[in-house]
Amino acid sequence: MKNLSPLLLIAFILTLTVSCFSQRMFIGRVVEVIDGKTFVLEVDSGKLTGTLQFIEVPEPEQPLSRIVRDHLQKLVSGKTVEFFPSGLTSKAAVGKMYLNGVDMGQQLVRDGA
Repeated sequence: MKNLSPLLLIAFILTLTVSCFSQRMFIGRVVEVIDGKTFVLEVDSGKLTGTLQFIEVPEPEQPLSRIVRDHLQKLVSGKTVEFFPSGLTSKAAVGKMYLNGVDMGQQLVRDGA
Protein backbone atom coordinates (compact mmCIF):
# COMPACT_ATOMS: atom_id res chain seq x y z
CA MET A 1 0.00 0.00 0.00
CA LYS A 2 2.89 2.39 0.70
CA ASN A 3 4.24 1.88 -2.82
CA LEU A 4 0.89 2.88 -4.30
CA SER A 5 0.90 6.42 -2.81
CA PRO A 6 3.67 7.87 -5.03
CA LEU A 7 2.00 6.42 -8.12
CA LEU A 8 -1.33 8.02 -7.21
CA LEU A 9 0.40 11.35 -6.62
CA ILE A 10 2.12 11.20 -10.01
CA ALA A 11 -1.16 10.27 -11.75
CA PHE A 12 -2.94 13.16 -10.02
CA ILE A 13 -0.25 15.67 -11.07
CA LEU A 14 -0.32 14.44 -14.68
CA THR A 15 -4.10 14.75 -14.76
CA LEU A 16 -3.90 18.35 -13.56
CA THR A 17 -1.18 19.15 -16.07
CA VAL A 18 -3.21 17.86 -19.02
CA SER A 19 -6.35 19.70 -17.95
CA CYS A 20 -4.43 22.96 -17.44
CA PHE A 21 -2.86 22.67 -20.90
CA SER A 22 -6.27 22.43 -22.51
CA GLN A 23 -7.31 25.70 -20.85
CA ARG A 24 -4.40 27.61 -22.36
CA MET A 25 -4.93 29.94 -25.29
CA PHE A 26 -2.19 31.01 -27.68
CA ILE A 27 -2.51 34.20 -29.69
CA GLY A 28 -0.15 34.54 -32.61
CA ARG A 29 0.36 35.07 -36.30
CA VAL A 30 0.16 32.18 -38.75
CA VAL A 31 3.52 32.10 -40.53
CA GLU A 32 3.17 28.83 -42.46
CA VAL A 33 0.47 26.40 -43.57
CA ILE A 34 1.94 22.90 -43.88
CA ASP A 35 -1.13 21.05 -45.13
CA GLY A 36 -4.90 21.47 -45.06
CA LYS A 37 -5.06 21.32 -41.26
CA THR A 38 -1.50 21.87 -39.95
CA PHE A 39 0.01 25.29 -39.46
CA VAL A 40 2.86 27.10 -37.71
CA LEU A 41 1.91 29.84 -35.30
CA GLU A 42 4.39 32.51 -34.23
CA VAL A 43 3.76 33.36 -30.56
CA ASP A 44 5.70 35.51 -28.08
CA SER A 45 7.76 32.55 -26.86
CA GLY A 46 8.63 31.15 -30.29
CA LYS A 47 6.87 29.00 -32.87
CA LEU A 48 4.14 26.44 -32.27
CA THR A 49 2.99 23.81 -34.73
CA GLY A 50 -0.74 23.23 -34.50
CA THR A 51 -3.26 20.90 -36.07
CA LEU A 52 -6.97 21.56 -36.42
CA GLN A 53 -9.00 18.94 -34.59
CA PHE A 54 -12.17 17.19 -35.76
CA ILE A 55 -11.43 17.49 -39.49
CA GLU A 56 -9.76 15.25 -42.04
CA VAL A 57 -8.10 16.53 -45.18
CA PRO A 58 -6.59 14.74 -48.19
CA GLU A 59 -3.07 13.39 -47.71
CA PRO A 60 -0.33 15.17 -49.72
CA GLU A 61 -0.32 12.50 -52.44
CA GLN A 62 -4.14 12.54 -52.84
CA PRO A 63 -6.13 14.70 -55.25
CA LEU A 64 -7.35 18.05 -53.90
CA SER A 65 -4.68 18.15 -51.17
CA ARG A 66 -3.08 21.26 -52.61
CA ILE A 67 -6.46 22.97 -53.07
CA VAL A 68 -7.38 22.45 -49.40
CA ARG A 69 -3.94 23.64 -48.24
CA ASP A 70 -4.13 26.72 -50.45
CA HIS A 71 -7.63 27.49 -49.15
CA LEU A 72 -6.50 27.35 -45.50
CA GLN A 73 -3.49 29.46 -46.44
CA LYS A 74 -5.73 32.14 -47.99
CA LEU A 75 -7.93 32.16 -44.88
CA VAL A 76 -5.25 32.49 -42.19
CA SER A 77 -1.75 33.12 -43.56
CA GLY A 78 -0.20 36.21 -42.00
CA LYS A 79 -3.24 36.81 -39.77
CA THR A 80 -3.45 36.86 -35.98
CA VAL A 81 -5.47 33.94 -34.62
CA GLU A 82 -6.39 32.35 -31.30
CA PHE A 83 -5.43 28.71 -30.81
CA PHE A 84 -6.93 26.57 -28.03
CA PRO A 85 -4.97 23.31 -27.77
CA SER A 86 -6.70 20.29 -26.31
CA GLY A 87 -3.95 17.73 -26.72
CA LEU A 88 -0.54 16.86 -28.10
CA THR A 89 0.78 14.50 -30.73
CA SER A 90 4.42 13.76 -31.42
CA LYS A 91 4.47 16.48 -34.08
CA ALA A 92 1.97 19.17 -33.07
CA ALA A 93 -0.53 20.54 -30.60
CA VAL A 94 -4.09 19.61 -31.56
CA GLY A 95 -6.93 22.05 -31.01
CA LYS A 96 -9.23 24.71 -32.38
CA MET A 97 -8.13 27.84 -34.19
CA TYR A 98 -10.29 30.96 -34.31
CA LEU A 99 -9.98 33.94 -36.63
CA ASN A 100 -12.21 36.86 -35.60
CA GLY A 101 -14.35 34.45 -33.56
CA VAL A 102 -14.82 31.96 -36.42
CA ASP A 103 -13.70 28.34 -35.92
CA MET A 104 -11.41 27.64 -38.87
CA GLY A 105 -12.09 23.89 -38.80
CA GLN A 106 -15.80 24.55 -39.20
CA GLN A 107 -15.10 27.17 -41.85
CA LEU A 108 -13.14 24.65 -43.92
CA VAL A 109 -16.10 22.26 -43.75
CA ARG A 110 -18.56 25.05 -44.69
CA ASP A 111 -16.36 25.95 -47.65
CA GLY A 112 -16.31 22.34 -48.84
CA ALA A 113 -12.65 21.84 -48.16
